Amino acid sequence: MSTFSERYGYVVPNDAIIKEDTPKEIINAFCSLWDYIGSDYDNQRYKYIPWENLEMEVWCHFLNLRRNDFYSKQVVITSVLYDENQPWYKKLDLIEFIIQAMFDGAYRRNDGRAINYCEAFVKSLNAEFERLHYGYRIVDKKVTPITSEMEIQAIEEAICVSQDNIKEHLSRAIALFADRESPDYVNSIKESISAVEAFCRELTGKSTLGVALNELEKKGIKMQARLKEGIEQLYAYTNQPDTGIRHCLMDVTSDYRPSYNEAYFMLVSSSAFINYLKGLISK
Repeated sequence: MSTFSERYGYVVPNDAIIKEDTPKEIINAFCSLWDYIGSDYDNQRYKYIPWENLEMEVWCHFLNLRRNDFYSKQVVITSVLYDENQPWYKKLDLIEFIIQAMFDGAYRRNDGRAINYCEAFVKSLNAEFERLHYGYRIVDKKVTPITSEMEIQAIEEAICVSQDNIKEHLSRAIALFADRESPDYVNSIKESISAVEAFCRELTGKSTLGVALNELEKKGIKMQARLKEGIEQLYAYTNQPDTGIRHCLMDVTSDYRPSYNEAYFMLVSSSAFINYLKGLISK
């Protein structure tokens, strides 16, 4: 069930995309997967991963502590991750270190099964990061940001300088996108493009985006041709029956479902285009 703030659009961009932080829900997700490796170790599923050795690896080569002070079955990894005195980036350093160590052990033994299990672990972790709207992914065994501050700023700027109806569309797009339990990417995309449409309608009085863009050019607001074509193509994408974005139902013959990535792209692109038009108008 969505929260009050999500239903009524009081979710800000920095809440929708978690960056420069390692909140407990992210640590819990990682540790739950890590617990699964440990609990299943005796059942041989992950016997190809040097699970117990990783605790010592972290002790000696991440924390740089003395090997003789390490004792068997010592819990190192989770104690560091849940340590509130550790900075957020140090925890991501540790996650990256663990993943690299897992793969290094598999590669040293040239064990294809171990490599497959490591890849499955990373895939599951990335799925959790996506579910929790974390602004990072594991790419080539490294923690990699998937959003930039400029993208977040573009959304915030479009919201701050827009009239109430446009602001409402963008706020709803964020809220639908940010719902951790049941994100609605279809309607988030719809709200994003509707914000652009509403902005152009305010300027021209025209009811559809394509007509409104042409009317803006008649009024002397000259857009770069490829940028105009780009937003028209995005608008066409939202109107295709098989996307279900601006229609009640998707084409029953289509298996297409908009994803996190498409919804985020549309939110950023729509916000940036609104800012672009505002810049042209202010000249």
